[in-house]
Amino acid sequence: MARSHKILIIDDDPDYIRATRRVLERHYAVSCAHNGKEGWQRLKEDKPDLILLDVLMEKKTEGFEFSRELRKERAFHDIPIIMLTGMRQQTGFFFVKNESGYSKLPPTDLFMEKPVSPTELLINIENVLQRRDFLQERPFRKEEAKSPEHKFLLIVEPDKGISKEYQTIFTGEGYNVQIVSSVTEAVKELKNNKCDCIIVDVDLPDMAGYDAVSVIKTIEPTAHIIITAATNTKELEARIRKEDIFYYYIKSFDREELKLAIRNVLTPCEREVHIQ
Repeated sequence: MARSHKILIIDDDPDYIRATRRVLERHYAVSCAHNGKEGWQRLKEDKPDLILLDVLMEKKTEGFEFSRELRKERAFHDIPIIMLTGMRQQTGFFFVKNESGYSKLPPTDLFMEKPVSPTELLINIENVLQRRDFLQERPFRKEEAKSPEHKFLLIVEPDKGISKEYQTIFTGEGYNVQIVSSVTEAVKELKNNKCDCIIVDVDLPDMAGYDAVSVIKTIEPTAHIIITAATNTKELEARIRKEDIFYYYIKSFDREELKLAIRNVLTPCEREVHIQ
């Protein structure tokens, strides 16, 4: 693990901070804050690479409010946030599916419910940092983002709201976008059109997205596939990593991250790069 990365812990429990800091300092530079106000001060002074954020501090939803404000700040909006909290016991908050899919998540990169084992915490921190480093190390000029008119993007997404959002975003980026809601529809589309990039959601009505990868590869062996999911779990991530995919994207992440991953797919010099 890279010791050059800096982690900011924001939590009002001094015992938790002390124990977590002891684990992390073997691998990272660590700074700490005991509430959102201190967190902003440390954020500006230390410029961390990742934030570990509690929910319940001086206010019941302080962590949520901090994460939302962070995403509005241009200088800090792309800093990954892992939210660690005893959410159900402390706040009563938890996330369930509604009629259109998962309820809207706060803008964090990963939720972990306390207590968290040191090994699990370190693995998740490293995964999030690797994902963000991968994108940041591959900058693209703005003119490259607006010149892919001939590129065909197939999106397999059952949520109508998210489909509409993707359609607007990627049409605006200059891509030729086709949206379907199932693997069955995707197969029909692939038989008629060659796709440069395929975005497949995990939760599909006729097949799990990770199982759909092999089906798609029988029709488009060279297809570059991005898997999306509403939430991340260790089990899901392990299952997806076994498949031949280009990138794994969590829907609560910044959409700029998904856009940049697609540009990586559609830029010839980057086509051999995979997230491992």
